[in-house]
Amino acid sequence: MSARKKGSKTLNKRQKMLRNIIVAALVVVALIAVWVGFSLWQHNSALQKCKAAVKAYNQQYSAVQEAAKTGQAAAKVKASEISEVTLISDLNRDLEQVPTSKDIESCASSLSTKGLIRATHYITSQGDTLGKLSESINENATGVLQSRNAKQLGATRATFETLVGDAEMLAKNAQLMLSTANQDITKLHGAIDTAKELVDDLADENTAKRVSDKDKKDFETRITQQTKALNTAMQPVKDAVAAEQARQAAAAQKAAAEAAKKKADAEKKKADADQTKKTD
Repeated sequence: MSARKKGSKTLNKRQKMLRNIIVAALVVVALIAVWVGFSLWQHNSALQKCKAAVKAYNQQYSAVQEAAKTGQAAAKVKASEISEVTLISDLNRDLEQVPTSKDIESCASSLSTKGLIRATHYITSQGDTLGKLSESINENATGVLQSRNAKQLGATRATFETLVGDAEMLAKNAQLMLSTANQDITKLHGAIDTAKELVDDLADENTAKRVSDKDKKDFETRITQQTKALNTAMQPVKDAVAAEQARQAAAAQKAAAEAAKKKADAEKKKADADQTKKTD
């Protein structure tokens, strides 16, 4: 083999080796670029998730502050005003857990990807805790107010039932004193029957320890209407009974006066007769 051919072959080998080295270097550079790009994507993704967790936390923080306002108003209700006393202590326990500041871990871009992930988990956990606290405060606050509604409605119901009882007694006494064909008594019986239907409805509601604002308002409206109807129906019967009682009292007074006069006349007549006998 000539020296020229041998030198050419050696040069080819070197060129081939150099190409391989360049290709390998390019592959390494490409892999590094991919890894760096992927790392940057992971970091940015973790950063965005962390920021989303902070936003959700802030929303939960605002929600729990609003719930606390409602809870603080409900907590002013006295234990004597509700039927479920433990609700107030449960509500106060929740209010004590309401945070006074919005301090939370930051999502600084300088944090590592793992640091951002850890921060996201922590912030999410704190937000979930606030969400549950909001639900508990709202539930206990609503319970307190509805329990107060139930007790207030119970007192109103008792007053209304007393009125119905008075109306029934009036109708019974009126029937004994007045004509059974009295139209005012007939109207009173109709009002009593309607009122007793409401009493039955209230009896069903009275078994509930909590009454919504709407139901309380509806029942109070019906009670007001039926109370007015009963009083309207009772008044002419009361007047008629009072008039009859006055008539009977006047008649009794007149009879008593006549009896007293008759007795006095008899006694005088007897005394005169006795006097005449003595004179004779």
